[in-house]
Amino acid sequence: MIRHYLTFARQAASLDAALRGWTLAECWSQEKNMVVLRFIRGRDSVFAELAFDPQLGYGLMREEMHRARRNTIDFFPALIGVQLSSVSIDESERVIRLHFVDGHTLACFFFGGGGGNVLLLRGGETVGSFRRYDGEYDRILKDAEETEPPSMNEIVTALRASEDAPLRALMHAVPNLGRRLAAEALDRAGLADASMRLHLREPAELERLLETVDTLWTACEASSTCTLYVTGSDVIFALIPLEAVAHEAVRTETFNEIGDAVRAWRSAWHGVHAVAALRERIAKRLAAEIARMERSLANRMDAPAHVARAEEWERSGKLLMAHLHDIPKGEERVRLVGWEGEEHEVVMNPKLSPVENAERYFRRARGARDAAARSVAGIEKNRAALERVRVLAAKAAVAATNAELEKIEATNRDLFTMTAETKAPGSAERFRRFEVAGGVEVYAGKNAANNDELTVRFARPNDYWLHARGTSGSHVVLRWNDTKTKPSKEALRAAASIAAYYSGARGAKMVPVAYTLKKHVRKPRGAAPGAVVMEREDVIMAEPKLPQGSGDDGQ
Repeated sequence: MIRHYLTFARQAASLDAALRGWTLAECWSQEKNMVVLRFIRGRDSVFAELAFDPQLGYGLMREEMHRARRNTIDFFPALIGVQLSSVSIDESERVIRLHFVDGHTLACFFFGGGGGNVLLLRGGETVGSFRRYDGEYDRILKDAEETEPPSMNEIVTALRASEDAPLRALMHAVPNLGRRLAAEALDRAGLADASMRLHLREPAELERLLETVDTLWTACEASSTCTLYVTGSDVIFALIPLEAVAHEAVRTETFNEIGDAVRAWRSAWHGVHAVAALRERIAKRLAAEIARMERSLANRMDAPAHVARAEEWERSGKLLMAHLHDIPKGEERVRLVGWEGEEHEVVMNPKLSPVENAERYFRRARGARDAAARSVAGIEKNRAALERVRVLAAKAAVAATNAELEKIEATNRDLFTMTAETKAPGSAERFRRFEVAGGVEVYAGKNAANNDELTVRFARPNDYWLHARGTSGSHVVLRWNDTKTKPSKEALRAAASIAAYYSGARGAKMVPVAYTLKKHVRKPRGAAPGAVVMEREDVIMAEPKLPQGSGDDGQ
């Protein structure tokens, strides 16, 4: 339900309660999918963070937000210094509107191309936008008359006309319901059996289903808590407890604040999907190795074919030796009579003499016999090696954390050294190790030489690399395997805090920490131990501290 209308309605209510009467002081963007609003009242400041990622969009309050020194863009200068009067959400739409006392409105659309947009409206007209606007929200902006929602009889009629599976049929009949609530309603009404289509159900059963839908919707609107269900492969956000997924969860958390719940969901989602990306990469490598070993084993089990070829080539060599004086040099094929009167055709290399051709056949025969002997001797060894890789593949398929998957790589380097990502000579235990928000792993060097090993030989190209600016300190690497997403801000800030802690500025309240992808970090030839060059960087302010419960040396 993370992208559900009711979830955005809860966020709009939270923004309204926190921001009414505050004045906009800044509006900027320093990330592709995010707009930050800073509001002031007297000497106090608060922040609203609007994210438009297609999967992770939200509008939430932030107590602190540090603006980068460069690569930021200011937006909507006409609103600076104007007081916010209220925040609302469009009925049944994922559109949050910030209304200002001068008549301007910021309409935040959390859907559409690129995940959404922010439009500045004045008198019903669009006068500015965060992203390029091509009119895709005009229908909503024109405030067209709302159509009456379908009656229960109309929905029942639609359900009885559908031959789709129950979940799909209910979602189509009640479009605003969403997948999670639809599945929960079917489960609670006892109609989740996919083999029993809803059009075969009795009218009374369908009416009971729709009454369950109304009950769930009302419960979501009235709920003051949020629940997260972490399963082996997903993180599910809900405004109410979901009986249909509770039994799948390996961990369940309840939150009183929508902001805390959404951010916890994002961190957990990043962690789960980082594990999934690493698992997929390892599985792909092991599958390729299994296929190679199966081909090798099949070739080894073809010993009789090797022997048959050896016998054929040896016979050809003997025939050539027996008829040396009858074969002129330069022939490509000759027909020779064997000892029992049978005729054989022997293929020749015209550049070789008959003796050389015979020797060539004898060499090939010896090679085939050797191959047959090796095949028999190596079958059991190949079978054992193949079974080992199959066991590893099964372990990787059920591994729940990065640590488990990295252990598979670290203890089986002979299988993974073909990939550039596993070039570290030692295991992860050579460095300080921490686990931050969402189960993301962070490593810190222990000295200059260890920093070099961490950065040059252990870190992967798409890991995040961090170092305190303007002072000595540990190199820090945030392990990241998914090139399509970024780590959560909570994880990145925790890694920056580790870099600040293991730096010469540990005694400061806040420390600037530079970060970039490891592929943008290089070590010049002849540079001193621990010295590297960053080709591009961003900066984050971080408090020098270690993750709670990690101790002073990590895990």
